[in-house]
Amino acid sequence: PSGDLIVNQSDLVLKYDGSNYVTLGVASDGHLTITGTGTDDDFTLDFDGGIILDSLADSFTFKDNGTARFGYSLNAFFVYGTSGSIMEYFAIHTTDDGVTTLSTLNISGAAAPLTLQPFGDIKLNPSSGVTKFQVNNDTDDLCTLTVAANRVTTLATADSDDYATLSVADTGDLTIATVGDGTT
Repeated sequence: PSGDLIVNQSDLVLKYDGSNYVTLGVASDGHLTITGTGTDDDFTLDFDGGIILDSLADSFTFKDNGTARFGYSLNAFFVYGTSGSIMEYFAIHTTDDGVTTLSTLNISGAAAPLTLQPFGDIKLNPSSGVTKFQVNNDTDDLCTLTVAANRVTTLATADSDDYATLSVADTGDLTIATVGDGTT
């Protein structure tokens, strides 16, 4: 079959035949829409070089049949929940110096747990040796796990008034200490 190229005021139509074609539509405000029609109207970008998406608006949304699935906006990558609501998501936020936060949100108020389920171990390898567990980013209520050289390990809890530590020395000695109202 011979293809057609049809141009009118707002559309550019590239036809393979009467049933398989692509329309590039331009609205009066410059909005561009590319629409495929056909028996298998996939869209493929295949280049020898890189592919660059550059938006002055600093945001991208990838949809599946009109439902948001992935997005990027202001230094964060979002994976939206099955409903496609942009108010239910898992996000990776990165700021200056590579500071990175993994977070979840469910605006309805229901919990949005984050589950790590690797096929193998979970490895936390902070260069400081300190892993912190906090409630809602509250530095006053936290638990730290510190791993130092020669098997020296400390588990400590703290708040503004009291704290407790459980330490294992390189000799294998175990020490439990409390400060505040706690008892040893």
